[in-house]
Amino acid sequence: MSDGVVLGGRVVLGVEDLQRARGFWCGALGFEPVTARADAVILRAHEAEIAREVEARPPPSRLLLHVRDFEAVRD
Repeated sequence: MSDGVVLGGRVVLGVEDLQRARGFWCGALGFEPVTARADAVILRAHEAEIAREVEARPPPSRLLLHVRDFEAVRD
């Protein structure tokens, strides 16, 4: 065991269409871009942070988000 401490983490999900994914995450889920490049974007909502990267054939992925009021987020 080392003395190192994990300070945080970020989920990176591949996507074929970065602009479409960014529109959904920002428009529907309320994330804001923190950093953007032509091939990747980092998005943040409160303490949650996620990165999206362009991949020709992104693998299937799963992400769990903890929210305070699911119905409000869904609506």
